Amino acid sequence: MILKINGIQFDNFTVNEISLKYNSLASAVSFSIPFDPNNLDHILLFRPLMFNTIQFSDDNGIIFTGVMVSHEFESNAEQNEVTVSGYSTTGILNDCQVPVSAYPIQIKNKSVEDVAKTICSIFNVELVIDSLALSDASVVLSRTEISPNQKAGEYLSSICALKNLILSHTSRGELLITKINVNQKPIAYLQEGDAVITSLSLSVNGQDIHRTIYVMGQQGITDNIKSQASLTNIMVDVWSKRSSLIEQTRGDGNQSLTAVRQALANELKNITVRINIRGWYLNDILPVPGNSLKLLAKSIFLYDNILS
Repeated sequence: MILKINGIQFDNFTVNEISLKYNSLASAVSFSIPFDPNNLDHILLFRPLMFNTIQFSDDNGIIFTGVMVSHEFESNAEQNEVTVSGYSTTGILNDCQVPVSAYPIQIKNKSVEDVAKTICSIFNVELVIDSLALSDASVVLSRTEISPNQKAGEYLSSICALKNLILSHTSRGELLITKINVNQKPIAYLQEGDAVITSLSLSVNGQDIHRTIYVMGQQGITDNIKSQASLTNIMVDVWSKRSSLIEQTRGDGNQSLTAVRQALANELKNITVRINIRGWYLNDILPVPGNSLKLLAKSIFLYDNILS
């Protein structure tokens, strides 16, 4: 693992955490490194609140690009050390509203791509749009508003959801607008008992999962108007009466369908699989968010065919 801070490479450090995320604006890292208070480079590079650049890479390429966010300095008889935590370059969008100096923001009759470019330019963040998402990201939004106290990332996530797009980020710290590629080839096929696996777990919280999810217009309940959109989760027992109703205050049929899809996606977050492996790699590939893999593990109720 290679660490560079403002382009300067360091070899003596300890990685505490590299948490890479997919359906999120930013990933996070934490590392500890010796600090020499008399070294001018160290003074400049580890000065708090400078938000200096961090980059982790390996022989296969860049893994993470971001900025320092917090510092913890410790000193004892053996050494001086600083523990640094940081997030992807895009993390600023989660923390900040659009500055007053940038108003008025021209977002009327714009596409997701247009709005994202405008906001990214304000925060000096590069934008990448996946080829899978380009068509939907180019469609003009019927109506969009940003509140002065709304975080930039929250607003971008909301308009991406209207077009069933995912707001993510790249290993180079760019904002990424994408869609899930359901046809991609898994990077690995794993089974319980494989030497690379140290532990497995499956967690399912059924309390927040429903058989059917409905989206209904604001007047739909009182006026006995049928729901504008609905989806069924086939994983839930067919005879289950568990249902969820979302009241939509405004929007057309397409937005209703997007809303119900987003609701189902949020419910599926109540199902999580954790795979702990030896080392960093699977088949000489570093697993990163957006990759797919196939896992068969009956001991945690993951079957190829549950009826076989």
